Amino acid sequence: MNIRRIGIVGRAALVVAAVGMLASCGSDDGNAAQSSPAGDDITVSEARMAVPATEDGAIYLTITNAGDTDDELVGALSDITSMMHFHRSDIAESGEATMPEDDMHGGGLAVPAGDTVRLEPGARHLMAMRAAPVSVGDRFALTLLFRDAGQVVTEVEVVQVVEPS
Repeated sequence: MNIRRIGIVGRAALVVAAVGMLASCGSDDGNAAQSSPAGDDITVSEARMAVPATEDGAIYLTITNAGDTDDELVGALSDITSMMHFHRSDIAESGEATMPEDDMHGGGLAVPAGDTVRLEPGARHLMAMRAAPVSVGDRFALTLLFRDAGQVVTEVEVVQVVEPS
C-alpha cells in the first residue's frame, strides 16, 4: 500500500483499520490485546510548520526510536489537510531548490532502532497539501503512522520561519 499520498480513501481505510484494532482491545475473552511496546519507544519532538506562502505547508519534526527494533514512518494524518506527502528539498548546483515527492525508499521513512531521524528544511519533510489556512501561534494535531508502533500523535506549532536543526 502506497501511503505517501493520503487522500480521503486512504484516510477512510486507516480509520477502518484503527477501529478494528480498538475493537479487538475490548474483547472480554481473557486475551485482550495489549498496546505494542514499540509504540512506547517512538517519540516525536520539535514539530513545527512555517507559515505557508501557498496552500501547501512543510512540516518539520524529530523522531527518536529508543527501542531495539527498527521501525518505519509510513504516513501522516491531520485535520488541516486531507492529503499529506513526503517530500525532500534538493539544491541543484545552480542554487535552485526543487521539492520532488520522495518515494521514501518504496513507501516509508526508516527510523532505525536507537536512532534519531530529523525532518528539516533543506532535507526530507512532510508536506500538508492544500492545507487549511494557519497563522503564527496556531497549533494542530498530527498523527504519524508507523509500521510497528502504530499511531503517534503530536502537536505542531505554526511558526514564522523554521531553521534547520
